[in-house]
Amino acid sequence: MSRAHIVEAALAALAAALLFALGSALQHRSSESARLTGARLADLSAFVRSVLHHPAWALALLVEAVGLGLHAIALHVGTLVLVQPVLVSTVVFALAVRRRLDRDKLAGPEMGWAVVLTVGLAVFLVTATPPHDTAHRADLVPAVAVSAFSVLAVVAAAVGSRFTSGSRRAMLLGAGAGVTFADVAALIKTSGDILVSHGFDGMVTSWPFWGVLVVGGTGVVLNQLAFQAGPLSASLPAIQTIDPILSVVLGVVVYDEQLRHGLLPLGAEVVGLVVTLVAAGVLSRLSTGPTPRP
Repeated sequence: MSRAHIVEAALAALAAALLFALGSALQHRSSESARLTGARLADLSAFVRSVLHHPAWALALLVEAVGLGLHAIALHVGTLVLVQPVLVSTVVFALAVRRRLDRDKLAGPEMGWAVVLTVGLAVFLVTATPPHDTAHRADLVPAVAVSAFSVLAVVAAAVGSRFTSGSRRAMLLGAGAGVTFADVAALIKTSGDILVSHGFDGMVTSWPFWGVLVVGGTGVVLNQLAFQAGPLSASLPAIQTIDPILSVVLGVVVYDEQLRHGLLPLGAEVVGLVVTLVAAGVLSRLSTGPTPRP
């Protein structure tokens, strides 16, 4: 992967993160107007219908559709190891959007943690990106194994959320959404490669394309349920933590994407990623606050 491709993928991912932040704010507003009264299938169906008919959700869908297009471009040009951690910057943009909507100014701690996140992300990207091209061809056996693990993780999060409430329920559902978003990123990457090599007809007749629709739809539902279950300060850190970590695993295990080797580079990669995720979690809580939910 050339330096130009790295820059192109990073810029596209940053633009996608900005649009995802705006879309998340609109989705959260739409989920607040809907109420899930129980755990029955009829209650879930009514909740989904209510959200789908909300104007804020329709606008969020349009905004995130554009963001998804930029995300797909970034994944096609770059790697999962590069693109998905960049999307953690969504929390910085979400903070700015929230303060803009509330007509507030960024506080000192918020600015400080935003700088920490930026520095941590820069350290990870500089040290993790190899100086040579990496493979993009998915390995079938690891892909099946990771997919099976993801299904189990989503089911466990959904089942576990039925026995909790409030912030814990939002965190579990957010964790399930994070798993699905990482899987969707991998499927989008594969679908984009098929589109380039076999055209539109080849893409729509391939299983990764339909996997994007099914898994992506599941992620949207889990995301909305997480927003409805509790404050963003509970669900967003779970999403923003699990998504990049699992994406890095998918990139290395399934797509044979390489990280820089050696004790010093690996140490810097781990420190950079941990600092980024910790800052993202703190910013998520600062941007939402402990708002009680009915």
